[in-house]
Amino acid sequence: MPKFNPRQQQKKLRRHNPIARAAPAIELPPSSSSSSGAKSNGSSDALPILANLPLPSSSSSPASIQEDEKVLRALQGLNPLLLAKPSRNILLEPKHKLISRLVHLVDHARLEVRKEAAGCLRNLCVEAKWAVREQIWQHQGGARALAQAEYAARELGLLPKSQEHADTASAAPVTSAPAKKPEEMNRKERRHAAKAAKAAGTTAASDDADAAPVKATPASAAAEMAAHELLLLHLSLLENHLTIIWCLLEGVSSPVWLTTLNRSILSTLLCPCISTAAQAFSQPYSTNKITQKEEIEVRTAQVEVASTAANLLATWLEDNAAGAATLAGLPLDLVEQVEAFEQAGNTAEPGSKGRKRLEMIFDKFAKLDAEAQRRAKDGVDALTASFEAMIAGEDNANTNKLNYSKPTLGLLALASCCNLVESLPIALRAWVPSSSGSLAQWQLSTAAPKLLNFVTTTSADEGLWKSLETASTQPREKVELAEAAGMEVDDHHDDHADEQPKSTRALARLDDLTLAVELLGEICAEAGVQPGDDGALLPPEMAAAQAKNGEGNGMDEDDIDETQDDDLDSEEEEEMLALADADRESDDGGDAQGDVSMEASNKKKKVGRGDAGDSTWSASPYAQLVSKHHLPTALLKLLVAPTFSNAHVAELSQPFLQATHGALAALLSGLSAHAKPPPSQPVEEGSKEARRVAQYQRWVSSEASSLSETWQGLKESAQAADQSLDNLVAIWTGLSSLLVMHEGMEALAFDIQAADLQTFFGASLDRALAVKGDEVAASVSSLIISSFGNVARVPQASCPLIERNRFACELWLKLLASANDVPPPALLSALNAFIDTYADETSQWDQEVFVAGGVLGGVKACVPGVRERIRSSVDKRKEAALRERLDEAMTNLMAFIEYRESLAA
Repeated sequence: MPKFNPRQQQKKLRRHNPIARAAPAIELPPSSSSSSGAKSNGSSDALPILANLPLPSSSSSPASIQEDEKVLRALQGLNPLLLAKPSRNILLEPKHKLISRLVHLVDHARLEVRKEAAGCLRNLCVEAKWAVREQIWQHQGGARALAQAEYAARELGLLPKSQEHADTASAAPVTSAPAKKPEEMNRKERRHAAKAAKAAGTTAASDDADAAPVKATPASAAAEMAAHELLLLHLSLLENHLTIIWCLLEGVSSPVWLTTLNRSILSTLLCPCISTAAQAFSQPYSTNKITQKEEIEVRTAQVEVASTAANLLATWLEDNAAGAATLAGLPLDLVEQVEAFEQAGNTAEPGSKGRKRLEMIFDKFAKLDAEAQRRAKDGVDALTASFEAMIAGEDNANTNKLNYSKPTLGLLALASCCNLVESLPIALRAWVPSSSGSLAQWQLSTAAPKLLNFVTTTSADEGLWKSLETASTQPREKVELAEAAGMEVDDHHDDHADEQPKSTRALARLDDLTLAVELLGEICAEAGVQPGDDGALLPPEMAAAQAKNGEGNGMDEDDIDETQDDDLDSEEEEEMLALADADRESDDGGDAQGDVSMEASNKKKKVGRGDAGDSTWSASPYAQLVSKHHLPTALLKLLVAPTFSNAHVAELSQPFLQATHGALAALLSGLSAHAKPPPSQPVEEGSKEARRVAQYQRWVSSEASSLSETWQGLKESAQAADQSLDNLVAIWTGLSSLLVMHEGMEALAFDIQAADLQTFFGASLDRALAVKGDEVAASVSSLIISSFGNVARVPQASCPLIERNRFACELWLKLLASANDVPPPALLSALNAFIDTYADETSQWDQEVFVAGGVLGGVKACVPGVRERIRSSVDKRKEAALRERLDEAMTNLMAFIEYRESLAA
């Protein structure tokens, strides 16, 4: 994004403001704009600076060099005016047709004009209201920006040059006017000419025609200077157009624009932009001062291009399955079919009918486009290599300001990887090609530990937190200078964004820390659904490689026999085969790219199409984050760091603290997803699921010390009086997840005293329920109520199980009896926790608590009130998902009551 320098901007506006001189002309009545004396290039009341900018109806190539210069100088004078709100609003008046003029000049014959026109459009996208972005897109600004970005990328070598591009490039853009005489040059031109002449061993240009010729050098210094300027020009052109595309992607609501981007060259352009900057960081500078200065200019431009490209890539891939398919080299039809399969609620567990349907979809795409896969692998490898190279941090011996951008670029590259994986359907996330095998596994095994190392190293720097203590004196000065210059401080962004000194190095590093922790949380949340549990299948090539190497596919021999015996119903099988036949007939029988239909007669189960992951839970990368890298402990240390004792630093660090809470909650919640199901969902003894649960529970027991420390740290955080509701949601998610991890085990890994039932759990619930009408508070109370279920079911020495179970039962009955005062989400948690706890009549607490306490009669008395609360407070149309879950819980409760009554009879 463009740099904001209020002082420099104020000087520019004072020195050159043609709008102020043209004010009387603007006051003309509207009728004068349509007078017969209007010029062809604009209305009679057009601003003088716009008179030199041709309209689309005129030729894109001026008739002379002089007109060329007028256009260039007009654009150069226009650029600073677009940064100030008053002048920008005047220029954007419809009668001036500014946007159409600028979009028209994007294709100008002269390269400098292209760059300046793109810069004006870029500043409009960034500074003006978002409605301007829609106008730019409607004037074909997006399509032209894509075309110009492709041109600049090919000229820079980021994309291969096609013959068509080479032909047009050789004849198209003029980079500069013919050489001038010394007396016609300005100071900058004379300085460059003198430097070029000195490097070539000559004197400055002169009019003396009789001057003795100088021995020619092998490479003309003037030509080298022109090449350097041309390189910077193309980099600036590319950066401007990528920013325009980025802004239009955020601001344009039409799905046509997103479809256009998905089919464009973005997938092959953006990754090389990022990797080029990563390579630039590792290259040493020249020892020659003049050459070093030029290298810094080029690398600075490369870093700006890479930063824009990384932001654009992450934004483009977010929740964009079609874009992710393009970058991953996967057929769009495959992604759409798998996405529809998952959205329909189908399960892909081994041996299930859904699993066979999913395999039939995959069989149609058994051979992927080799060239697309190669490009995808190169792009993904460029992102992963860029992250690993730049996340290492700043080189303390290198004081160049470019050195400060390394972690930011590395984090943005990883953000693109995360968005790529998350945008694809779950069953296809292992199909993203990379040198490390699966991109999702690389995130867990390599990216997460490097992120953790970056966060712990950076946060341990006391100088960072010391700098933040004095970083608050700049925002007010920046706002005052901006207002004095007539500039818009903040038009459509966060109202409090101007209160933070974003320009300081300390806050930039704090932003990097926050982004790193957020990415760590995303990786942990994503890994919560392991391929072995969600039915993700490996691509054919990876499955064959694992089978060749003898790697386990997560299935034992008896499991394979079970899945092979569990066939589809005959009618369903015939239906699926008929669909496959229809798909095969609609194809051309396969093409060179390798999209081949499945043979209907091939009913044999594919060997090696098992679950990804390690054969034991403790060896998985996810478990290693706790066992080897001690991630929960490291995140807890960040939350209680003594550097946050300063009130001002703590205020600035709130986003970082919230991200840390969220990352810890995501990790623990993901780990708990693999725990044993509650008693209402019994696991068949001796099954594969039972063996997996046994492995998981052994791992939980081995990590008792770490889990106990995590529990104690979260408990202290939950009891803090000044804790925000948003943080409490994350804290109680972690606490509840720790309890869920112990479902079905012999004892908890941490200590819960009898007094904690009321002083901690009860008091926390009362505090959350006291906040009326707040969705966040309702989420907190829901999590606390759910945690009572595990407290009531898992034994623990310090507090007898029967006592804990009775306390939880009384609490649930109290909530159900006073349903009108309980938020619907909390009511749902109470219903589910109650049913899960007492679904098994053989449990050790059933006779002493449920039967002896007459709980069945108490819950039956609550049914009318609960049903009325659901009907009156949860609208089926506005809150369809919540209402559906509540209705399902009520259905389960009535079935539970009927079953219990049958037992009593």
